[in-house]
Order: sequence, then structure tokens, then C-alpha cells
Amino acid sequence: MQIIKRIFRFIRGRKRGRIALWIILSLFIISLLAPFIANDIPLVCSSKNGIEFPVLSKLWNGSSQYSDACTWTVKPLIPYSQKSIDIQNGRFVSPLEGQVVSSLRYRHWLGTDALGRDSLAGLLYGSGIALRIGLFAALIAFLIGIFIGTASGYFGNNSLKLNFVQLIILFLCVLLLGYQLSFGFFFGYEKDSMWEVGASIIILLSGTIGFSKTQNLLQQNIRFPLDNIVLWIFEVYKSIPNIFFILVLLSIFAKPGITSLVLTIAFVIWPIIGRYTRAEILKLKEEDFIKSAETSGASSWNIITKHLLLNAIGPALVSFAFSFSAAILLEASLSFLGLGLAVEEVSWGSMLSEVKNNYRAWWLALFPGLAIFLVISALNYIGELIGEYFDQN
Repeated sequence: MQIIKRIFRFIRGRKRGRIALWIILSLFIISLLAPFIANDIPLVCSSKNGIEFPVLSKLWNGSSQYSDACTWTVKPLIPYSQKSIDIQNGRFVSPLEGQVVSSLRYRHWLGTDALGRDSLAGLLYGSGIALRIGLFAALIAFLIGIFIGTASGYFGNNSLKLNFVQLIILFLCVLLLGYQLSFGFFFGYEKDSMWEVGASIIILLSGTIGFSKTQNLLQQNIRFPLDNIVLWIFEVYKSIPNIFFILVLLSIFAKPGITSLVLTIAFVIWPIIGRYTRAEILKLKEEDFIKSAETSGASSWNIITKHLLLNAIGPALVSFAFSFSAAILLEASLSFLGLGLAVEEVSWGSMLSEVKNNYRAWWLALFPGLAIFLVISALNYIGELIGEYFDQN
């Protein structure tokens, strides 16, 4: 935690760094408060049944029903949700032209799309989708990249030795995990994704325990060329366009949604972190303190966790920031193409795609495009400052 605080102080000490932090902080706040800022149901409703909180009820259990006979209500600042359809102001109403509204409160300040959905509400709710997909995809890619990059760099082609039983366990784990993530072992993703995540964790834990228990089962061991395999995977990623992987992965999932898009984007961007981590581990392996730890008889686990990872965290954090921005940009690109998210979901990319139906709808290109530009620029600059911090230290 101390290193995070020092990095934060370093970024905050730069004027552009403070602006970038404010942009990211604003994204977090807006994504959390979007349902309370823009919604077509009241925040608070008082009736003979007591005080109700329709927005909270909708967020909690998905039900937006509330008493019609409200004596008083507290309504959101913007009286539209991202899915509210205003038929009278449909077919691309500009924010500068006249609108058929009963008062200024119901005006669409950033215009509407072809269906009459409010662009400002879509922009607010789209920030939540961008944040969730970008953050979780980057976190998953970060964990995968750190694990594979560290193992590849440290063990190389000669240090990791496995026996026949361990090779069989490794093959079965990869096979079961691939089948589980693709089709579901207990239940399909369309039924309950938590069961699927739990099943994947069980497979990983079972494989890890079986791996450790069979370490000394057989005397004959085989050198496992881990580094060559990882480098081959990196080359495959570089030679095949990302859109190919994305189309294949999205076709596997039974139902489009945020979960499937997060896993797909994480699968595509993890080599970015893996390559940086591997390169840093290879450099650290030659340092004297690592050689001293190996000479003293320290286990590989202690060397990796207590020495290598702590010193390799710098490039990993830099690549995490860039992966975060890459995930947001990739989600916007896929939504622009009509891939990944369900049709009814409104994101920055889906708002941009509306311009294809009417090239005069400049507001649907300007405002989502500006939001994407600001967030991507802020994350990239934060990544640059993190790299600058570790270069100076």
C-alpha cells in the first residue's frame, strides 16, 4: 500500500496528473450515481403505504413498481433513463432545435437518438459500462499476464521439471477449464455465472493441489519448455488480428452481455501485461540479490513472491493502466460494430454507432467521442507518470 500512496502523490504533484485523476474520479462517481441522476422513476415516493425508494428497489431486485398515489415525490435531476423512449422527440432531435416538451425540465439537453432516447442519460449510464468492462477486463488480464509472464521469465525452458503424472494433470486441467469457460460444466453461463466461476476455481484449486501432491511421485522428470510455449503464444497473438479472437470467443458465449465481453477483452489484452512482466523478470533474475537468494536455498515460491514480484510491480502497473484504456477503447469499438453487448444496452460505442444511420446527428458523435477521448487520454497519461516514477526511483 505504501508504494501506491507514493505513486499517487507523485501523480498528484503534476498539474496534468491532477487533471487526469479528476477525470478518472469523475468517471467513478458518475458511474455510481447515474441511476440517481437520470431516471424515469422517483428517488423517493410517499404514499399511504409509507415511504418507498423506487430507484433503490430497481437496483436491488430489478423491480421498479411503486405506488401511483404518491402524496409527494423526489425525482432525479434528469427525468429519463438510458432506455426511456420519447416518441414525440424521436428520429434524431438536435440539442439546438425545438423540442416537443411540456417544460424545460423534460428537454433533451444533448439531443436524442433515432428512438427518442435521451443522449445525456445514455452518456451517464455509458460511463458505468465503460468502467465495469474496462476495470474488470484489465484486472483479469493483469492477473493472467502477471502469472504467465512471471512463470515464463523465471523458470525459462530448463528450470521447470514435471513428471508424467503432473503432465497428465496439467493437460486435464487445461482441457476441463477450456470446456468449462466455453460451454459450462455444471450450468450454462446463461443460467448462473456465479456457479460457472465457482466451478472454474474448483478446477484450478484441484489441479494445484494435485500438482503439489505428485511432485515426488516419480523419479523421472521431464523438462517443460514453458518459456518457448509462452513465446509461441505471444507470436500467435501478434500474427492473428484481435477481431478474429473476439468473434470466435463471442460466438462461444450463449448470451451477449457484460460478463462475456469482460472475459473476451481480458483474453485479448493479457499478452500486453505478460510480455512486460516476462521482460522485467528476465532482467531481475540476473541481479545479485536473486542469485544470493537462490544460493541460500530459498524456494522458488519465496523468490517469486518476496523478491521478483515486488520489484516487477512497476512495469506491471504501467501496463495495467494502458490495458485499462485499451479495454475501454475495445469495448467502444465492439459496441460501435454492434458486437458484444445486448441490443438494448446503451454504451458510448453504441451511441457512436447511431451516427451511421444519420450523419447529421453530430451530437451523437461529439459527446460520446469526447468522453472516450478524455478517459483514454487520462489513463494513458497516468500510465506514463507511473513509468516516470519508477524510472526516477
